[in-house]
Amino acid sequence: EREGERAREREAARRRAVADAEEKKQRQEAEAAAEADAKRDAAQRRALAAAEDKRLREERLEADAAAAAEVEREREREREKDKDKERHAARNRAAEEKRLRLEAEAEREREREKERKAESERHAAHQRALAEEREREEMEQADVRKREKEKEKETKRSARNSGMSAKELLAHRKKERLEREEREKESEREEMQGGRG
Repeated sequence: EREGERAREREAARRRAVADAEEKKQRQEAEAAAEADAKRDAAQRRALAAAEDKRLREERLEADAAAAAEVEREREREREKDKDKERHAARNRAAEEKRLRLEAEAEREREREKERKAESERHAAHQRALAEEREREEMEQADVRKREKEKEKETKRSARNSGMSAKELLAHRKKERLEREEREKESEREEMQGGRG
C-alpha cells in the first residue's frame, strides 16, 4: 500500500511537473506572442508616426510654397500697381505738358494777333497821315493858286489904275523888292560891323 502511495505521489508529481512545464511553455508562448504583438504595435506606431511626420512635412512644404507664391503674387501686384501709378503719372505729365504747350502757343498767337492788329493800325494811321498830308498839300496848292490868281487880278487892276501894262508893273515891283532887300542886307552888314566894333 505504501508502494502504491509512493507511485501515486510520483504520478501526481509527474503530472504536476508536466502541468508546470505546459504552463511554463504556454506562459513563454504567451509572453513571446505578447512581445511580438508589442513589437508589431510599436513598429506600426513608428510607421504611423513616420507617415504622420512625412504628411506634416509635406503639408508644411506645401504651405510654405503656397505662402511664398502668395508673397510673390503680392509683390507682382505691387509692381503692377507701381507701374500703373507711373503710367498714370506719365499720362498726367504728358497732359500737363500738352496743356502748357497749347497755352503757350495760344499766348504766342494772341501776341502775334496783337502785333498784326498794331501793325494794321500803324499802317492805317500811316495811310491816314499820308491822306491828310496829300489833302493838306492839295489845300495849300489850291491856296497858292488862289493867291496867285488874286495877285494876278491885283496886278492887272493896279496896272489899269497906274496906266502901266501888267508886265511893266511886275518889273517895277521886282525892282522895288530888290532894292528893299538890298537895303535890308546893307542894314544887317552895318549892324554886324557895329557889333564887332
